Order: sequence, then structure tokens, then C-alpha cells
Amino acid sequence: MIPHAFGHVAGVAGESDASSGGALALVLVVLALATVAATGLVDRSHPRNPIPRRRIAALLIGLGTVAIALVSPLDGLADDAYSWHMIQHLLLTFVAAPLIVLGAPITLALRASPAGFRRRILVPALHSLPVRVLAHPVVGWLALIVVSWAIHLTPLYAAALEDQGIHEVEHALLLASGLLFWSPVVAADPVPWRLDHGARFAFVALALPLLSLLGVVIYSAPAPLWADYVARAAATGTDPLVDQRLAGAIMWAGGDMLLLAGLGFVAGDWFVTQRQRAARTGRALDHRARERAGRLADGPT
Repeated sequence: MIPHAFGHVAGVAGESDASSGGALALVLVVLALATVAATGLVDRSHPRNPIPRRRIAALLIGLGTVAIALVSPLDGLADDAYSWHMIQHLLLTFVAAPLIVLGAPITLALRASPAGFRRRILVPALHSLPVRVLAHPVVGWLALIVVSWAIHLTPLYAAALEDQGIHEVEHALLLASGLLFWSPVVAADPVPWRLDHGARFAFVALALPLLSLLGVVIYSAPAPLWADYVARAAATGTDPLVDQRLAGAIMWAGGDMLLLAGLGFVAGDWFVTQRQRAARTGRALDHRARERAGRLADGPT
């Protein structure tokens, strides 16, 4: 049975903290400027092999999505309504995270770094045991599932509503688990563990029912889960149970649609890879046939 109304009533620490929001906005701006500067550096150094613009666009849009989720008016709305809070969380895990990994930030950092720094610092770090463990697909898959369920259905959620520090840790966990989950799916960066397309498809497909179930559990709860939202709903004249059911529906339907988009990405990449492989095989066979024909033509008559 789901506990009724976790948390204390009318906590105030969940209110948007302007100073922390400003600091995060500054960090995101710095990262965006660093991305543009690194791209320009690589393009000037390697004009025949520039950074693909689609990757830079994905990375910048991903950072922008983090800003929309955490430093826009959406963050204030999320303090007062579970449904807005769920939208915020989906943006972090299922929109911002895959876009950031699609932008291949590790590849950009490797290409833009001086050779000595890359050889002595970046490459050893990428091959270190902690990175190899964190980058393992099983770790990323479990991280997203465990973090999603723990944050939305344990007292940690109520604690985050009342304490700004815990709230920020919650958001960091959601984004980090999303990055770990989507990294082997997108496979844009050089990661220690590689999955073939079939494994990548199964990786996402197996996560879909568990995350759908989370939405169903929230939607089906017979009473409000969080006392903070009950108090805030009373102040705004809204029904906390209706808002909670909307949040569950957003997690259920919205999460499913975004994960299905991930499956579509993997299937599309799989199809393109197979066509490219078939084209290379065809060119190789044609080359061998021309060589054989040439040898026959040059042979004795």
C-alpha cells in the first residue's frame, strides 16, 4: 500500500532559490560558450574534418533544455504542482540528457584539447576504473530505473520539496542517471563499452514497461502522496489528487512517447548503418570484379 501524504505540511525550502538558480544559469552559459569556442578551435585546426553542426545543435539545445527545466518559471511552477514537477523531471532525463550525449561532448573535448593534456589527463581518465564502471550499460540502466522510482515514490521527494539542497541533488541525480542511460544508446562518444544495435534496442525496450509502471502507480494512488502539495493546492484552490493523477499520466504517456522516440532513433541508426555496410560491401565486390576483369583482359590470348 502507498503511504498517504508523505512529508510535512507547507514546507518552504522547496521555493525557488534565486541565488542557486543564478549560479546554474551562469554555469550553463559558460558551458554553451565553451562549446562554441571549442567548435571554432577544432574547425580552424581541422578544416577538412569540422565538428558536425547537428552535434553542436544537439548539445546546445540539450543545455538549453536544462535551463528551461531548472532556471525558468517552470521551476517555480514545479514547487506548487506535482504535474509541473513531472514535466521538469521528464525534460531532464528524456530530453536534455539524450540531446547532450547526442552532441558528443567527450569527443569535442578530446579534439579541442592540447595534445599533452589529452594524452596525460583526458585519455587516462576515460580508461580509468571508475569511468569504466559508471559507463557500463547495466549501471546506466539500473541508475535510471532506481533513481526514477526512488525519487518519485519515497520520502526523498518530500524532503526535496522542503530543502533546496536536497532538491538540487535530486535534479543532479535525474540528469546524471539520464546521461548514463542514454550514453550507450546514442553511442556518439568513445565509451568503454559498446552495444550493437540489437542490444541498444533491447536496452531501451526493457526500461519502457518499468517506467510506464511508475506512471501507472502514481496515477492509480487512491490519495495524495505528498502533504506539501495538499497544503499548496488548498492555497491555490486546486485538487491535489487530480494534479497527482495528471502527473502520473504525464510520466506514463509522456515517458512512453519519449522512450519510443529513443527506440525509433536506434532503429533508424540501425537501418542507416546496414545500408552503409551493404554499400561498402557492394563497392568492394565491384572493385574485385573490375580487378578480375582487368587481369583476364591483360592475360594471354
